Amino acid sequence: MNISLDIVIPIAIAIVVTYIMRKFIISYNRKLAMRRFTDSDNLSRFDKLMLSFFSTERTSLFSDGTDSTYIERYFSDGVYKKEKVAKMIIGLAGVLLVQLFSDELGVSDWILKFALMGGFYVVGMIILSAWVRMRKADEIKNVSEGVPYAVDLMAICVQTGTSVEAMLVYVAKDIKLQYPLLSLILLKTYDRSNVIGTRAALEELSNNIDIPEVRSLAYSLNQSIKFGTSIYDVLMTLSSDIRELKLLTIEEKVGALSAKMSVPLILFILMPIVILITAPGIFRLMGAS
Repeated sequence: MNISLDIVIPIAIAIVVTYIMRKFIISYNRKLAMRRFTDSDNLSRFDKLMLSFFSTERTSLFSDGTDSTYIERYFSDGVYKKEKVAKMIIGLAGVLLVQLFSDELGVSDWILKFALMGGFYVVGMIILSAWVRMRKADEIKNVSEGVPYAVDLMAICVQTGTSVEAMLVYVAKDIKLQYPLLSLILLKTYDRSNVIGTRAALEELSNNIDIPEVRSLAYSLNQSIKFGTSIYDVLMTLSSDIRELKLLTIEEKVGALSAKMSVPLILFILMPIVILITAPGIFRLMGAS
């Protein structure tokens, strides 16, 4: 009975504390949002810390525009949902592990137990945040890699006489399996074009999505529609430029690889060779002395 109470009581305390802290953070963020828009220059360090760590705004993938919520919804249905579940699992796992192995660790004081639980939770949150950043970076990279392929499909659609709106829908459906986020961006751009017009939707896309290839695509299409130039030529030029830029980026990384390899080369190859050459002479001198 004592063992079960030792496990149940900390779990109940952890749930209550987590609930109180969550309510506090939500209410504080609401007040802080109003203060930031009215008097953003006088925020304290604590306020900025709360904004950076606990704010619900996610700006790693898109800019500060207010019309990019479909990207946020994409991550809310995927990465963010898993992140919330993982936070609960990490918290419960920390409580259970500390309670089950506290005797083996020689920890009997409740203060030390809570300290270990907090340390376990902090380490878990750091690892979880790193995983979320990696997933976001992978999604952004996936979108960047899919833009040239999508531009080629758009050029083919335009060459066959397809309108810009129908082109967006067709390309989005065709690339959905390979590039789901890019497909979502194109579909939502089409939806916005039905409401505010094609040019306004493309301009909104270029302002809100913080991915250079997507911005270039939206800007190029917008300028072609505005000035009446050939969309096919613009798209083919854009596709070629994006591929050349990616090739230059790869060549730059390859060029910097030799400088990066010099340090491990010295540590793991040159130094052992020096030791192998000089060691016999050193041992002879030591033996003679």
